[in-house]
Amino acid sequence: MGPIALFDKSFLQSLNVDEAVLFDHFFLPVISPLFFVETLADLSREPDLLAPSEVIMNAQDQKNKILSVRMILSGVVPRKLVPEKKGYGL
Repeated sequence: MGPIALFDKSFLQSLNVDEAVLFDHFFLPVISPLFFVETLADLSREPDLLAPSEVIMNAQDQKNKILSVRMILSGVVPRKLVPEKKGYGL
């Protein structure tokens, strides 16, 4: 975990897959509640391609109204992103 990063939708859309993985690895992403709602709305527009498979919400600090959310997504991806099988190996 690295420094905290607050970002918006346009930043996220500008990342390619490799950059998104590095961003997630080196930074602690923090999003606003509005961005979270917008993301859920965008996901609901593509029900056949992408869907949340697990959502975990925890209240971390009730005084400051901080909510921790972890969302795991499942979806259809281009074949070039799927790792190639290298044989059966024993």
